[in-house]
Amino acid sequence: MHARLDDRHILQRPWDQPCLDVRVSKDTLDRALNIVNAVILMVEAEKFLVSVQSGKHGTTAQVFGHRVPFSLVEKVRQKRRKEITQQYSYTQTVMDYQPSGELSFGREVTVTHVVNIATPRSTDLKS
Repeated sequence: MHARLDDRHILQRPWDQPCLDVRVSKDTLDRALNIVNAVILMVEAEKFLVSVQSGKHGTTAQVFGHRVPFSLVEKVRQKRRKEITQQYSYTQTVMDYQPSGELSFGREVTVTHVVNIATPRSTDLKS
């Protein structure tokens, strides 16, 4: 099985095959696999099941009957940005990225979810 690089130089896992949800550069792959291995060993030591599937949330843990997807993702930095003028005065912005080496472990959430968790509304705290 071979992963391909995306436009940000991050390895993309195949969607049609079950595999770990690890999205990192080639240079960071060994470190990322060691981290995910350690996490899986700790989760399984607590008698929870870890599984991999094909699709968006490929790696999950079954914790107290709940399916909890998780991933390890390498952050990228914008390296260069340039404007290219196309036909009919259309301007396209092209950005080049490079992997940062910084890994982020967790579940994919949007900024809205993070804000809601970090700053709950007073009505959310009432029982």
